[in-house]
Amino acid sequence: MNIQAGHFYFIKDEFFEEIKDKELYDKKLARYKRVDMIVFGYIYGRKSAFLIQNMFPVTRKYIKEEYIKQNKEVTVNDDLKKDLNTKANRVLELVKAGNRNLVFPDIINIEKYLLKNKME
Repeated sequence: MNIQAGHFYFIKDEFFEEIKDKELYDKKLARYKRVDMIVFGYIYGRKSAFLIQNMFPVTRKYIKEEYIKQNKEVTVNDDLKKDLNTKANRVLELVKAGNRNLVFPDIINIEKYLLKNKME
């Protein structure tokens, strides 16, 4: 499978079974009183929310299949892809600098797990 930026993919259940991330939305909401890591964009002409705080690393091993709707690949336009990548990379740098409360999954430990197990 050729994985492309800006496309949508289903993640295998196996990923979530192996990772077992214990960070919960309710804990963050209770502690910080708001959660505002969000980008809005259009998919099929409909305004959609992209939740940066839910991002996590994944490898090809865990990608089940691409999301197809009406026999078409679901993608984002180039401007939205650039905006999402910019914001996600900015948040990732902040997380790596110690601001782990910006995202719900424990992306540092997930990345360590994936690298340790050398999964593509």
